[in-house]
Amino acid sequence: MSWAGIPPGGVLGGVPGSVFGATATLWAGAAGMTLSALPGLLSPLRSPVAGVAPVPRTPA
Repeated sequence: MSWAGIPPGGVLGGVPGSVFGATATLWAGAAGMTLSALPGLLSPLRSPVAGVAPVPRTPA
């Protein structure tokens, strides 16, 4: 774990929290966290790999 991100994170959260208020800053952070999942969900990496056949299931 890296502790180097704590001071910049405090500034990046504290300044908007002081200017816009805690509630607006938390909503903006929640929206940003939600939107950060879109690149992974929309990427072609979620599709099956070409040329790989599924393993057939054998009856038990």
